[in-house]
Amino acid sequence: MRHDHRCRLAARDFHILQAMLAERSGRDDPLLPLLRQKLSSVTILPPHEVPPDLVTLYSRVRYRVNQRPPTTRVMIHDAAQGVIGATLPITHPRGLALLGFAEGVTVTVPDMAGMPETISIEEVLYQPQAAGRAALA
Repeated sequence: MRHDHRCRLAARDFHILQAMLAERSGRDDPLLPLLRQKLSSVTILPPHEVPPDLVTLYSRVRYRVNQRPPTTRVMIHDAAQGVIGATLPITHPRGLALLGFAEGVTVTVPDMAGMPETISIEEVLYQPQAAGRAALA
């Protein structure tokens, strides 16, 4: 399977990131550079075109940070919805970095302390758009 290394967002996820940008603009927010970068070079996909290996909100993703063992998390919008050890909010640099990329992609982003870390997407175990299409088939 060919893996696309461009950022592609489901339309719903794109609108959520736009709202995040508007809400955080004008503040000293460490997510702003990554958010601006992601939104400046994104392809927006309608729900029926979202591939099953693309990380979207509410996807269950197995990924690896640097050379540590892989971990699995469900991508969520806000940390307030989170469950420790089970979810990864897009308000965290790792979550924002993963959103819109597919299996096999590796990205390097600053962590919460500003140090670079490399994140590799190993597998998208569940993705709501693909699951919805499968349920209709």
